[in-house]
Amino acid sequence: MRRFIILSTILCVFGIIPGAHAMQTEEWSFLGSIPGRWEGVSFTSAVPTKDGLLIKTEKDGRMFRTPQFTFPVDAMRFTLNAPETFQVKFLWNIPGTSPEDMVELPFYVVGTGKEEIVELPLANYREWNAATQRIGLMLPAGTELLLKKMEFLHWNFAEKILYGFRSFWMTDGFRPYTINFLWGPRITANPIANAKMFHSIPPRGWSAFRFLYPLLFLAGAGIFVTYKKNRGPTIVRTQPLFCFLMVCFGLWLLLDIRMGMEYVGYAVKDYETYIAAEPGKRTFRDRNNFNDFVDAALPHIRKRNTYLFMSGQRWPYLGAMRYLTYPSVPLDPGAETDAVDTVVVYERPDITVNGAGELMYLDQKLSTPGTVLLRFGNDSFVFRMNL
Repeated sequence: MRRFIILSTILCVFGIIPGAHAMQTEEWSFLGSIPGRWEGVSFTSAVPTKDGLLIKTEKDGRMFRTPQFTFPVDAMRFTLNAPETFQVKFLWNIPGTSPEDMVELPFYVVGTGKEEIVELPLANYREWNAATQRIGLMLPAGTELLLKKMEFLHWNFAEKILYGFRSFWMTDGFRPYTINFLWGPRITANPIANAKMFHSIPPRGWSAFRFLYPLLFLAGAGIFVTYKKNRGPTIVRTQPLFCFLMVCFGLWLLLDIRMGMEYVGYAVKDYETYIAAEPGKRTFRDRNNFNDFVDAALPHIRKRNTYLFMSGQRWPYLGAMRYLTYPSVPLDPGAETDAVDTVVVYERPDITVNGAGELMYLDQKLSTPGTVLLRFGNDSFVFRMNL
C-alpha cells in the first residue's frame, strides 16, 4: 500500500508539471493609447500613436506609474523600437521608503530600427519587490523610443519546479575563464531567467547546493531515525553508515555528470557551429566569424609585408592575426604606418568608406582614396589605398 501511495504521488507530480501552463500575464499596451496614469518628467515629447508611444528626450527623462499587480511578478518584457543603441533603467520603489528612492536596473536597447523585445528576470534580483507602489523608466538625453508594450509575467509553482530542474542542467559557454574554473549548477525558476543565466558574472540564480545540502541532511536524518527505531529496510537498520555514504556517492555522481556535461557541450557546439558548418557561415566560440574573415582576407594580405589592422577590441584578434597571416605582420593603428597601403577592418561599424573612396572614422578622414577589396558582413572589410 505504501509503495502504491509513493508511486501515485510521483506520477501525479510529473503528470501535473508538463501540463502546467498557467502563466499569468498583465499587459500594458501603448498602441493607440496610454495604459493607466503615467507621470512624465523632462520628456521633450511623448506622443501616443497607433504604433506605440513615441518618446523623445533632449535631457535625461523619467516616467512613472503606480501598478496594481494581482500576482507576484517574476519577470517582465518590453516590446519597443529604437533607431540607436542606448541604456535604459527600469525603476521601482521599495515599499516603506521614500517615493523618490528608486532601485535602478539598467538594460540596453540594441536599436536596430526594427521591433525588438527586451526581457528582464526581475525575480533574480533580491531588491525586487512585486508589492512596489511605483515603477518607472529612466531614458538618457537624446533618446528616440517607440514603446509598444510592457508585460509582467508570473509562473505557477509546478512550472517553477520544471524550469528549476531544467536550469540545473544548463551549462555555460566556453569562455576565457573556463581554463581555470567552471560555475557550479544554478537554479532559476522561469524561462527568461534560464535564458539569461550566464549573461552576467557571476551567473544569476541560486546555487544548486542550497537544495542539495538540505537533501543530504534530510537523508542522513532519515537514515539515523530508521536506525534508532529499528524499523524500515534491513540494510538501513544494519548498515546506516554505508547507506549514508551511498547517498553521498549518488549526489557526487549526479554533480560529476552535470559538470562533465560542460565539456561535452563545448565539443557539441564547436562541431555544430564550426566543424560541420559551411565556410563563410562558421562561428567559433567568442570569436564569432573571425576565422572565416581571415580566410577570406588572406589573398589580399599575403603579398604585403605589413598591413594595418583595426578591430573593435585588440585582444584576442591582433595576436591571432600575427599567427594566422604570418609572415605578413599586422600593425596597430598607433604604429608607424606611412608605408602601409592595406587596411584590414574587423567588426568596426564606426569605420567606413565615404563616397570619395576615403577611409573614415566617424567624421574624421583616415586615408587617401582607395578601393575596398573585400567586404565581409556589414562592418568588416579590406581596404587598399591608391599610393
